[in-house]
Amino acid sequence: MSSGLLARHRGRIMQRGLGSFGAELVRDYSDLSMLFQDAAGTFPVTSHGDRIRRVNNKGTAGSYWLAPSDDASPKYQTDGTHHWAESDGANDVLIFQGTIPFSVDVFEAVAFRTISHSHSFAHIINYRGGGSSDPQQRQPLIFTPSGSPNQVTVSFGGPQMGVDTGSSIVGKDVIVTASNDPTGQRANVNGNTVSAAGVTLTSGGTDPYRIFGPNFSNIRDYGGLHMNRVPSAQEEAFIRAVLARKSDGIA
Repeated sequence: MSSGLLARHRGRIMQRGLGSFGAELVRDYSDLSMLFQDAAGTFPVTSHGDRIRRVNNKGTAGSYWLAPSDDASPKYQTDGTHHWAESDGANDVLIFQGTIPFSVDVFEAVAFRTISHSHSFAHIINYRGGGSSDPQQRQPLIFTPSGSPNQVTVSFGGPQMGVDTGSSIVGKDVIVTASNDPTGQRANVNGNTVSAAGVTLTSGGTDPYRIFGPNFSNIRDYGGLHMNRVPSAQEEAFIRAVLARKSDGIA
């Protein structure tokens, strides 16, 4: 593809956003029509500081994320350019209410900022299909270990990939893209990459997809997606570019 065609294609993708890739889950805090202060989705989020009790999914799986109570709801925040959900690190959590079709091939993307380490292994994304008793059903777990402030850890199916960013991530915007299929696992954190052997994930269990918990994290979540396929390198670059526009992370 020529540089001109590539630029135009990238422009179209950027305009359409993360919903362009057929992902099962897409959360976008810049679209206030998807954010609500109540569980029923009656009272929209309109202003900086409003609680986010419900986030409607823009992906193909439909449904929505829900905080279990008003007290456990993150806050909508904006600086006029970026938009995010900010968790308190104490009990805030968003739990997906729908069903995500199972897939051996999985891709995850998220942009976030750690404000402080509230737990030793603070969860950014936790989707353990069958719980910790069968680690092959993890798809995925992304967390930040407080004992290694330079690191973001990604786990698909038990084995962990620790990505060292070279300096503390506290107070910095971070973009994580990670994938697993039987041929390999890959993770990219602000341009720092690691790879590992792939895991043939197994289906089972009912543990939900969660943001911020259950090991609660004190973070900004700028948004992201979950996809039941591994994108091409070009698609992943576009996804990272979209998330870089939504944050100050490195595409």
